[in-house]
Amino acid sequence: MQLLTFLAAFFAYTASAQLIIIDERITLILELQLWEATFGAIAAINGLYPPIQGLSDNDALDLKLQRLNASKIRVALLAKDNPDATFSIQTQFALLSPQEFKAYVQKSFGKTKQPSRVLKVQTDEALNPTLPTSSVDWTTSKCMPAVKDQG
Repeated sequence: MQLLTFLAAFFAYTASAQLIIIDERITLILELQLWEATFGAIAAINGLYPPIQGLSDNDALDLKLQRLNASKIRVALLAKDNPDATFSIQTQFALLSPQEFKAYVQKSFGKTKQPSRVLKVQTDEALNPTLPTSSVDWTTSKCMPAVKDQG
């Protein structure tokens, strides 16, 4: 009798778990359709889709749903850690993994590191000033006017 009760409870739990997974999948599919309608073209132009070449349609859909679900989880964690900030999966970057997003951001800053200060002059001529040939009397020029009043 106990075995029968255990099996009934186990199958009831398994069936309810499958319903939750199916409900979550339907929700994710609807969110993915909304995302693709809003950001799909921009993501395709910028190369922000996950690598789905060579996958079947079902496998490609599963990969997109996994990426979207991972983004939802990250957004929930970020919202929990930063309650004053607003986060959303409705961006063109929603299907990127953290590594792909990091590579995308680093690409926008240039591939090579350049020093923060670079000489604008490439020749040494500007670095070697010539000495004046004669002395200049600055008291006769307009650079040093006469003292007007010393009080």
